[in-house]
Amino acid sequence: MTENKFYTCRYDRTFKEVFMKEENKDLLIYLLEKNIKGKN
Repeated sequence: MTENKFYTCRYDRTFKEVFMKEENKDLLIYLLEKNIKGKN
């Protein structure tokens, strides 16, 4: 039986792999906007 690993953005490497790629720029913008708006 193979165990699937689930990586969250708590890990710097995972965050960079997902959000720091040019093709995922819209995801990073969305994440930042949600966090900034939520703090006001």
